[in-house]
Amino acid sequence: MPHFCRWRPPFAGQSLEPKSAQTRDDAPRRNCRKKTNLAFIKVHKAGGTTMCQLFFRFGLRHRLNFVLPNSSSDTKAFNLGWPRPLKKRQYLRRIDGEPFNILTNHAVYRRDVFRNIMPNDTAYLAILREPFSHLKSAMNFYHLRRKFHLPKNNTIPALLQQPSFYEDYWRSRIKQPFSYTNLMSFDMGINFSARLNTEYVKSYVTQLERDFRLVLILEYLDESLVLLKRYMCWDMEDILYKPKLYPER
Repeated sequence: MPHFCRWRPPFAGQSLEPKSAQTRDDAPRRNCRKKTNLAFIKVHKAGGTTMCQLFFRFGLRHRLNFVLPNSSSDTKAFNLGWPRPLKKRQYLRRIDGEPFNILTNHAVYRRDVFRNIMPNDTAYLAILREPFSHLKSAMNFYHLRRKFHLPKNNTIPALLQQPSFYEDYWRSRIKQPFSYTNLMSFDMGINFSARLNTEYVKSYVTQLERDFRLVLILEYLDESLVLLKRYMCWDMEDILYKPKLYPER
């Protein structure tokens, strides 16, 4: 299983078999049918790993089929084509006669690509984060202070004084095709070359609002999980997670 999406049993010795609904205190409503097809945009540095593990646990408990990276492809073993749009050769073929149920590894969202892979009733989900804290986390993760030779005690103000200069440096000299200044929008599939076109951005966000019925927010993760449980008609045990013992960088 991909490194950043390894499933870890929450309790030692716990069976993967789902319990009977009649034995649960939070049994689903009679008219509510559990959704098992989902595509999750694992936005970088926004709590996506926690959600990824939760979805893998759910899929294993219910014996669902995952869209998994092809280790022989030209991307890292835990990415589905990222940072470029997913291509057919970059994920493992599905079992004949069985549809894919869950897509949750790092992938750039492309509406047409995802709909060619996933069933028609797929629930599209994503997770986002407060932008300034996300920028700080991305700067730490990609070691931008060292790469850009920014001052140690005034890193972010120095970066924001010349954002276009450092963005061009990042994409041309360091040879990275994605934007660190708004990595969330990149993961959500926005056209980088048109990111400053107000009309395009408004139109694209409107389309995302149609495609994604639920977007989780990292700063309100517990509340987001309650909404996830209700929207997906899941059980309480399906949304349990273990908080990190160290702060998010």
